[in-house]
Amino acid sequence: MMHRDPAIVLNRPAVDETRRGLLRRLRGGAALAALAGGAALRPDRTGTAAAAPGADAAVMVGSWRLTFQVPGISFATLATFHADGTLVKGGAPAEAAPPGSGMARISISTGHGAWERTSTPGPGEHAVAYTFVELTYDEAGMALGSNVVRGELTPEAGGTAAGGPFRFEARAADGRMLDSATGTVAAQRVTVEPL
Repeated sequence: MMHRDPAIVLNRPAVDETRRGLLRRLRGGAALAALAGGAALRPDRTGTAAAAPGADAAVMVGSWRLTFQVPGISFATLATFHADGTLVKGGAPAEAAPPGSGMARISISTGHGAWERTSTPGPGEHAVAYTFVELTYDEAGMALGSNVVRGELTPEAGGTAAGGPFRFEARAADGRMLDSATGTVAAQRVTVEPL
């Protein structure tokens, strides 16, 4: 499939069914995962702890509510960033299949990936980069391919919110890119609420 600029397609009054299928895949499991503003530094590449918890409010460790936006569409999911540089992103285990696929539903795995600090945090700087992958399956459990999400996040003061750009790619089992989209993500840290 030839790459189409999602901003152009999605800004049309009538969003075509192929694009709606991509957005369902994004919503179910791909949309983004990483943010800045955490409670502890992850170990550096030598395996030693870089700092004690709370020492760097610009690195993200913890759970986040992510709101992804592609022109005309907004949806939310949860992600957890671990101190060792790994991340896990939740999502719907099954979604309506894209129109024309011949299937009623597709299954999507939990997203797994990695994140790392890319700069010293400061106003307007992207402090975190991430990538995560979800596997996709047909109704019989046969592998269809994967969703790959890459992005960067900039922390806001206080470490409870972050935001930045992301890119989503739907890939076939052989690695060919089937479709892609770009957008933004806003993150809000999940905190303990009083009883």
